[in-house]
Amino acid sequence: MEKLALGDYSATGLLSVNHTILSEEKNMQTQVQKLVTPRVLFTALGVVVFSVLVLTTIVPIAHWVPVSVTETATVIAVTENGCVVDGSNGYPITVADCKASPGESIEFSYMRPAVTDSQYMQRVHARADYVTP
Repeated sequence: MEKLALGDYSATGLLSVNHTILSEEKNMQTQVQKLVTPRVLFTALGVVVFSVLVLTTIVPIAHWVPVSVTETATVIAVTENGCVVDGSNGYPITVADCKASPGESIEFSYMRPAVTDSQYMQRVHARADYVTP
């Protein structure tokens, strides 16, 4: 076997081989990037669309929006914060700036989540009535 001396290799030959290898690696990386980028983009877009569809199916967006409700109810009590009335949903509501006395009927407006008026909540309450002893 013949040993080659270091002087047998030219510096320009090594540089050109090194340059060729680097340029081939760069071309391969560019080709891989061109193939992966659309795939990653469409996968991410698909995940986002699927997530939005699932979330709006489980919890419709309309249920997140508050609605204004105007009611007429009888004053139960008067406190330093205002009048306490029995709301149509069965919960006591405090009405600020109320000058009425207990037993009087007043008209008032308030904001409540839209989900409380939905048929979904009516079904939940109906099922809860079956469970309540």
